[in-house]
Amino acid sequence: MKKILNKLRKNKLLVLFSILFLLLIAFCVKVIIIFTESDEVAIYGTRLEGIDKVVINEKDMSKKIIEKLGEDIDNIDFRTQGRLINIIINVKGNISRDAAKEDAKKTIEEFSDDEKKYYDIQIFVNKKEQTEDSKQFPIIGYKHHERSDISWTKDRTGNDE
Repeated sequence: MKKILNKLRKNKLLVLFSILFLLLIAFCVKVIIIFTESDEVAIYGTRLEGIDKVVINEKDMSKKIIEKLGEDIDNIDFRTQGRLINIIINVKGNISRDAAKEDAKKTIEEFSDDEKKYYDIQIFVNKKEQTEDSKQFPIIGYKHHERSDISWTKDRTGNDE
């Protein structure tokens, strides 16, 4: 034991540099682990639990809504993102704001009760054609999954006030 202690005393600098080198390596390994660590947690955390029970086929739903609204619309864009459904409806120039709101309410009817209770729904109604009431568009409606009614953006009067 005395021999080992004597060798350590003679080589103090070598022992000190060896310890510092090992600490530096441990520190580098820890930093690498921190920056390259892969978290397997989903972006939305646990908020999407149960989404597999209420899966919506976007293409089928788009077709249903187009059939329901008929000739009032030019086209529709339907997307789901997490628990949010975005429906963008481009209406024809001959439709009023109130009629567009009624058509937007009809889209909600196409969802099952389970889907309505799970998803929040946003409806954007645009009018591309320039008519006398074009300033009243776009209108945006939002339905929370716990509510049955749609909240609309502030109505535009067409005046620049």
